[in-house]
Amino acid sequence: MIIPGDLQDLRDLTRRFVQRELLPLEQQLLDEDDLPETVWRGLTEKSVGLGLYALGVPEEFGGAGIGILGQTLVAEEMGQVAVGFRHLAGAPVGANSIIRFGTQWQRETYARPLTNGAQRCGWGATEPGAGSDLGGIRTTARREGDCWVIDGAKHYMTGADHYDFMICFALTDAARGLHGGLTAFILEKTLPGFQIGRRMRMMGREGLHSYEIFFDELRVPDANRLGDVGAAYPILMDQVHEMRLLMGGTCVGTAERLLRLAADHARHRVQFGRPIGRFQAIQWMLADSAIEIEAARALTLEAAAKLDAGQDAAVETAMVKAFASEMVGRVADRSLQIHGGAGYCKDLPIESIYRSVRLFRVAEGTTEIQRTIIARSLLKHGPPVLF
Repeated sequence: MIIPGDLQDLRDLTRRFVQRELLPLEQQLLDEDDLPETVWRGLTEKSVGLGLYALGVPEEFGGAGIGILGQTLVAEEMGQVAVGFRHLAGAPVGANSIIRFGTQWQRETYARPLTNGAQRCGWGATEPGAGSDLGGIRTTARREGDCWVIDGAKHYMTGADHYDFMICFALTDAARGLHGGLTAFILEKTLPGFQIGRRMRMMGREGLHSYEIFFDELRVPDANRLGDVGAAYPILMDQVHEMRLLMGGTCVGTAERLLRLAADHARHRVQFGRPIGRFQAIQWMLADSAIEIEAARALTLEAAAKLDAGQDAAVETAMVKAFASEMVGRVADRSLQIHGGAGYCKDLPIESIYRSVRLFRVAEGTTEIQRTIIARSLLKHGPPVLF
């Protein structure tokens, strides 16, 4: 695909931001599992100043209004650095959901501070019994006058130590379930009854802290209800295809970095009197990685362009998510193998990347879910006309 000049400029801008501002801090983040709040604030301000922080948010709310193709190119560049930095470019969590489904008061009170980096938002869907099957949501909300009383629990709430509020999905009619019985609420974490529980220590997630969250008779005004009562399922699914494409871009960028490290090592590492890159076994691993990266990039960018054109791309985004997330795992494994013991050492970023990419096959819908989506469409409609 030929990338338009303005989007190429955007990609180059993101690349400079990553190289100049983020990569110099990467080892500190990996070693300390966090950065000082002043550093995070400074990075956020730089991203906002460059126009990267709210790329996918409409211009009237302070964003850049960039389509999914541009956002995917940015995700590719952000994939070249540790996962803990990746919230610094794209579209802030929750902003577009509030803009698309919220009242004007909610847009001004909650969405705009997200867009300018003043506040951060969490996404409260996953529960102990609700992962890929969101029909397992058990958090409830009952109406009492002008308020709703919320009880339940969420887990894997990434960034709860930094965000100011969250969008919480709760059952208002258990009998109707996801379709007609699920309602969304904007919950500020200072509300009585909002409890942040233990940190859930995750593999390869340095700088991204996940927590359990509990709601105990939490009372929230009806003004904080997002969308109509019982109409939260469309909110939940609104950006699923975009998120899978952004995951694809991230996988491509991460794999590119891994391949670059592996190729550089193969050129300079000498064994048995010659650089290991001259051995066919190493060459084939490098070649296989390069082929898979380009295949994933093509699939991702073409699907993004289709989505930007307003076409249905549900099957294509499922393909992107399944293929790219598995591809980066294979590239990580080959890169570590080419590096040998050095790849296993924390002196290089490979071991951290190797651990972090494993989540890509789970987040935003498991690989198995993606294959089910593809197969059901194939059986019902026949092979898709992709491009």
